[in-house]
Amino acid sequence: MILIYLGAQHTQQSAYEQVLQTMQLPVRFLSDAQTEATLNELFEHREHERHAHPLSHPLMVMKDVSDAQFHRIMQQFHANGLSMERKAMWTVHNQDWSFARLAEEIEEEHRYFADREQLYAIFSASNHKDPQAYAPASWKAYAATLTRLYGQLVRQEPSPQELKAMLEEAKAAEAALLPRSILNTDQ
Repeated sequence: MILIYLGAQHTQQSAYEQVLQTMQLPVRFLSDAQTEATLNELFEHREHERHAHPLSHPLMVMKDVSDAQFHRIMQQFHANGLSMERKAMWTVHNQDWSFARLAEEIEEEHRYFADREQLYAIFSASNHKDPQAYAPASWKAYAATLTRLYGQLVRQEPSPQELKAMLEEAKAAEAALLPRSILNTDQ
């Protein structure tokens, strides 16, 4: 079975419903008033509507869906111009979580990986910069900062707060780079 919360994208419900019905997969669409119910309550149809708790993004939660089915679902969504960036599987670990709590966990994960991707993009961009185009002292500080941050990242997975601080430090090092032309010297 599949639970889908669309929130502000509720106008697309019939398109999602059609894709999943074609695949003969049972689906329940959730309202804001159902997001405080636990996953078990929702999958077992035992929930009681509670205070409306709108979520910031659509979310799909699947139970008893195989990897092959999951891939077919995502292919069919894509083929029909639909997407679902945030998704999760029901597990023994999360079965007693509210739908809203699971959405928060996934959102934190989404932010973490976005920050990590942005940090790797800064590392990659640094490989394409010409050190001769920058003031020697600013390049040295920039290179040292990025080298240290990269080492930290590959040695151990930082917490979300540590990763955010690393990203901000990398951005600051990049912003502090001074083009050689600003020096007004022939160096």
